[in-house]
Amino acid sequence: MITIDRTNAAIVGIDLFTVDPRHTDALINTIVSEQLSIWTSSYYFVSASVHRSLDSIRVFTYSQWVPKFDYRVLPVPTTFLEFFPPDSHLLEVFASHSRAAEVSIVKGELTTHLAEFRMKPENQHDMVAHASVEVEQAINSSPGLL
Repeated sequence: MITIDRTNAAIVGIDLFTVDPRHTDALINTIVSEQLSIWTSSYYFVSASVHRSLDSIRVFTYSQWVPKFDYRVLPVPTTFLEFFPPDSHLLEVFASHSRAAEVSIVKGELTTHLAEFRMKPENQHDMVAHASVEVEQAINSSPGLL
């Protein structure tokens, strides 16, 4: 069960892997069997989930950590050397809204939407303000959105 941190007391890690569809399952198995065990043994770990794109060419992990901890300093499974290195990001949560405080992520039953906005650093504050309004409107007008 993933708990949405409404207090913004967690830092978010996103690792985006590009993978040949023939190797997607092997990558997911490595993440689940090796990477998550390293992460969950860390005192700073809060939660994590693993996602696969519908076309199977991308896999990403979404993880939450105690603030100011950079999860990328933890050991990386040597099996990861068989895959392209991920595009890793450490993010602060500025806005979140969910229909429930806890979201049950069940294999194959939900689709995750991930959007990246690239901009100059001086525009980030305005983007966060606009996105916060849009998140509120989206959650209230999209019955399928959790």
